[in-house]
Amino acid sequence: MGCWYLSTQSPVKKYVGAFKWPAIEGGKGNVNNFLAGIEQVIAVSSNCKNKQAAAAWLKLLSEQRYAKDLLAEKAGYFPTVKVNPDPKKVTGLYLEVLNLLKDQNTKDSFTYYDVMFGPIIGDGFNNTIQSIYLGKDPVEAFKKLAEIAKKEMKK
Repeated sequence: MGCWYLSTQSPVKKYVGAFKWPAIEGGKGNVNNFLAGIEQVIAVSSNCKNKQAAAAWLKLLSEQRYAKDLLAEKAGYFPTVKVNPDPKKVTGLYLEVLNLLKDQNTKDSFTYYDVMFGPIIGDGFNNTIQSIYLGKDPVEAFKKLAEIAKKEMKK
């Protein structure tokens, strides 16, 4: 699941937990590397009539007091600034993930492949994985993805 699940009131929530991927003895990975990406984005149009007010609003949302109250405690999202939310105002699962993130090795963490590849190749990647789940031969599926990538890289 993703961060969007942390603030829901799902009836199965009490059965869900968060944990680091287990280490493999002799493995090269790091349990503090995360597969992560940006979940919420706020953008301001270049045609905005009052860019200074928009910038001030974005800056205000980045202040710890608002990030804690609006983003963490009320919306259940992880703000870009460090916060210590009131445990009574967030779910236990939110706190579990927040504690895991304190150990995150951001230098070596990586983002979702479809995001990293961009919209065309990323969509092709998602379709490739889906086709494999539906029974398509993985070699053939990835050959098709390679064709999409070659075509896109020539642009």
